[in-house]
Amino acid sequence: MTNSQLDPYGADFRGWWHRRAQQIQTAIPDFMGLTVKANSEGQPGPQDFGYDHGDGANAIAAAVAPLGMTVHWRTFVYNAEVDNDRLKRAYLEFGPIDDEVQPDGSRGRFADNVFLQTKNGPLDFQAREPIHPMFGRMENTNQALELQITQEYTGQNWMLAYLGPMYEEILKTDTYATDAKGKLLKERLVGNIVDGTAQHHPDTAIVGVANLGNADNLTGQHFSQANLFAFGRQAWDWTLDSTDIATDWVRMTWSNDRRVVDTIRKMMMGSWESLVSYQTPLGIGHQFAEGAHYRPDPADWAGRDDWSPIYYNKADTVGLGFDRSPTGSNLAAQYFPRLQQRYGNIDAIPENLLMWFHHVPWGYRMDSGRTFWDELVYRYQMGVQYVTWMRETWDALQPDIDARRFAEVRAKLAVHEADAADWRDTSVSYWKEFSGRDIPVDDAPLSATIVVNGKEFGGFSLSDTSYTIPVPAGASPTITKVRTADRKARYEIISQASGVPGQAIVKITTESFFGPLVKNYVFNLVPDTTLTALRVDGAPLTSFAPTVLRYNALTPAGTTTAPTITASATDPAASVLVEQATSATGQARVTVTNGAASSVYTVDLNTTIAGSDEFGSTQLGPQWQWVRPDESKRRLADGSLVITAQQGDLQGNANTAKNLALQDVDGDWTVESRIVFSRPLASNNEQGGILGYADDNNYVKLAWEMGNATAAVHKARIVFLREQNGTASTLEITGADAQRIVGADGAIWLRLTKIGDRYRAYYSSDGSVYRYIGALTLNVEPSKAGLLAFNRAGTSTDLDVAFDYFRVESRGERIH
Repeated sequence: MTNSQLDPYGADFRGWWHRRAQQIQTAIPDFMGLTVKANSEGQPGPQDFGYDHGDGANAIAAAVAPLGMTVHWRTFVYNAEVDNDRLKRAYLEFGPIDDEVQPDGSRGRFADNVFLQTKNGPLDFQAREPIHPMFGRMENTNQALELQITQEYTGQNWMLAYLGPMYEEILKTDTYATDAKGKLLKERLVGNIVDGTAQHHPDTAIVGVANLGNADNLTGQHFSQANLFAFGRQAWDWTLDSTDIATDWVRMTWSNDRRVVDTIRKMMMGSWESLVSYQTPLGIGHQFAEGAHYRPDPADWAGRDDWSPIYYNKADTVGLGFDRSPTGSNLAAQYFPRLQQRYGNIDAIPENLLMWFHHVPWGYRMDSGRTFWDELVYRYQMGVQYVTWMRETWDALQPDIDARRFAEVRAKLAVHEADAADWRDTSVSYWKEFSGRDIPVDDAPLSATIVVNGKEFGGFSLSDTSYTIPVPAGASPTITKVRTADRKARYEIISQASGVPGQAIVKITTESFFGPLVKNYVFNLVPDTTLTALRVDGAPLTSFAPTVLRYNALTPAGTTTAPTITASATDPAASVLVEQATSATGQARVTVTNGAASSVYTVDLNTTIAGSDEFGSTQLGPQWQWVRPDESKRRLADGSLVITAQQGDLQGNANTAKNLALQDVDGDWTVESRIVFSRPLASNNEQGGILGYADDNNYVKLAWEMGNATAAVHKARIVFLREQNGTASTLEITGADAQRIVGADGAIWLRLTKIGDRYRAYYSSDGSVYRYIGALTLNVEPSKAGLLAFNRAGTSTDLDVAFDYFRVESRGERIH
């Protein structure tokens, strides 16, 4: 097309749109207008040709106005050049056009037949978002609220999630909109904004994004039909109660029996809040795997920052969540003053929006009195417990529902429960890497303890599916008492063990703020094969716990003889056999046998590593060894070990990297270094970092590297690489935000932790706050760890990599 044809003010452009719209109107006489997605997610638009959204929308609007049509111009735009915070970008693009003073003195450039079609929240149809700041701010432009009916981010056609309460929450949220003098409007809810009563817009609209298919029930999940029904009712009258709508839908769909109606309605009314709890509780947004938007992947970097879970969660050792308060991106400032103050204050914001606006410290005290970490874990668990209740409740309705639909919903609920548990476990496990805190127990709504043989057992993680209870020989396995942490909770002993081994089930139920919760405790009662104590050279292991079977014991550096392990069984009837380690760095095994049952405790013995080096002397310590040494390219200077990066590699068959600085390690450990680059990385594969090393074909590397010097965005990166038997696998952190990890001082802090054959990687920009990258497995034990600086195939010779220190610490309990 020529420039004149693309000129929104030209006759060619407007004539083309008029003719096409006229053709459609001829075929569909009541066709109302066009929806336009422009300059969004790779789509072309007026900005590609030097114009803005107002120019584009008004041009098409002028072309179709003689036909009585309107233009719905979607505001779902997030050009990264506008602001680093994606959630601020739409208002920054559309707000100035709405405020623009016109020649006649009025404000607002958008034409009268243009609607700005805006999603309910500033991100993208998440299960819960704050309202979009544009509602109420676009005083001079017709607004259309866009809601999602299809469940793109809310379980798709697998999960039962009734969205009527979500629509109601959105429509009845107070914008605290003010008039030109700053006085609160009398009618200012989102619904008032959208229906025109708040700011007197002449035309109004609510739009639903649906995805009907060829399934017999059109939606692929029988209960998803309720979202179509609710949207229609609430679009027609936004003041309706979503509970009443659910009642009407159940009566028309399932039964008129009062008990059935009440039961199914109750299932529906808590289902959305349950989904929020096990997916994205307390305002943590968009933690979905790239592509399908169904399963969790909080560690994912998805090709660009603002598609990626890590961009939104900002997890680090301090806390979790995106700081959009005045100390952060200040998205809060886009709202009216009352909401601005509320959202910008961590102590005033509603907790269900907490992480949308704040980076919340793990130890922050919540309204419940719990720490943020404990509350977060319990919310994930509660979401799953509601799904369990829904599944069991549906099972009880079998006599009341036709066989086909009952079976179809039952199958969906089984998948729903399993996938909700996956969300809980994946998310909590990932956050735990940052918080460094234990999974909380004994204080959740469904926490309980039991008494067997006069002994109380507790400390049960509610994410576990079963629990082992040791019973002494000859003792009764009967559960004689159940104590619930919540006084309002109720318990029922479903079954008792008939013997040992045997199984008992206890059901705990309670009501949460969104509905009933159920936890079925499955107890496996087994012969007692636990220990009461485990000693090394007569000294008890202070880290000992009867249910923990593996231990690391650290003897002083230089120890050459194996210490002696002794142990005592809990049950006098049990026997204890100790197989002593044969060396100071060997493994001892303790087998506890009680009848036909047995347990094996292992104690890995390692000498304490003492190779940390601050590089403060004029000579390297004797612990350092060099692989392919080149003395001309290394030196001690200014309290650092400086290695000049040169051509050489470790990957595949190219085992040519020079000046690998290594020292002996043993057992489990953590190594860390502050690394300073003499200049910004400029050529492909320039890098410096730390590693655990068995040989050239078996190692783990963590480095700051130039990935692609000519790329538009994805240039430098943190690379975490495992090579095993010559085959590499890699995790990386890159993107626009990653380019700011290393600042003007050229420094980055890297940390690598080994536990067994699993390695965890972390990085920091300040040496205080660390972010977790991920974990890799190497099944070859490394005998060394150390430092690296090389260029792979690159030929530059002017990059100095200075290591301020190398700190290595053995992991385990020190034995003196």
